[in-house]
Amino acid sequence: MDTFVIDTLQRLFRAWKNRLHTHYKKFPTDQERLDNRRVDVTPENWNWLVEHYSSDTFKVASERNKRNRAKQVIRHTSGPRSFAEVEELIRDPTTGEKATPDAVWEIQHTHKTNGGRVWLDPKSKEIHGRLKELVSQQKDNQHPLTGDEILEYVLGEKSGYVRGKGYGKKPITKRARQQIDVEASVSSAIKVIRDQMQAEFDRKLQEDCAEYERKIQEERVEYERKLQEERNELQLKEQEKHAELERKMQAEIDQRIQAQLTILMSNFQQLNLCTCDRRI
Repeated sequence: MDTFVIDTLQRLFRAWKNRLHTHYKKFPTDQERLDNRRVDVTPENWNWLVEHYSSDTFKVASERNKRNRAKQVIRHTSGPRSFAEVEELIRDPTTGEKATPDAVWEIQHTHKTNGGRVWLDPKSKEIHGRLKELVSQQKDNQHPLTGDEILEYVLGEKSGYVRGKGYGKKPITKRARQQIDVEASVSSAIKVIRDQMQAEFDRKLQEDCAEYERKIQEERVEYERKLQEERNELQLKEQEKHAELERKMQAEIDQRIQAQLTILMSNFQQLNLCTCDRRI
């Protein structure tokens, strides 16, 4: 945090000095410059700055810096705003998600015109294509790269900061990256083992369910068989009972008929005896 604060203060100080030099260049002579001092600078400091900006040492350094800037193949339109600041400005207000690196890069390195956005230089456009391709690849990646990792992968490493992110953002150290890789490998291995265990559990559960259903079906068949046997046995007993009842009824009927026949025969014999006696 201390380093970030110091870097930020240094950047703001350089931006302030640049505004002072811009004000200095508005006037053609030193006298006019001295007469048109900025209100946020004391007379003593402004006198020193005019003398400093007019010195041969400063002019040589300024020309050298101009030549170095002319050699730059990548230019941007965000002024003193860093990649991280632009990233925050275009964060989705609803979801809170940051824009992808390719989207931020496009805003930083293009001019907005009526016909759309125009790239400042071919190199920026080429880098945007690589960023966009790498961002699209993360959708199907089990361990997607972060925005900083995508920038570092495309732009390369730079000692002390993440290229494209401006001040304050430090790159991941080699040890930290190794730790991240180890954790990712362990996490991946754990996930594989968990998936295997889950698959084995699901297979075992399906087998147990199938076995349980088979046993239930067998028990159902056995129960229906026994129930049918009991029904058949009960029906047989009912038939035997009914047959026995019919036999008894028939025997009683036969017995009664026999008794009636016996009585009739006895009466008939008596009637015959009486008839014979009368004839005699």
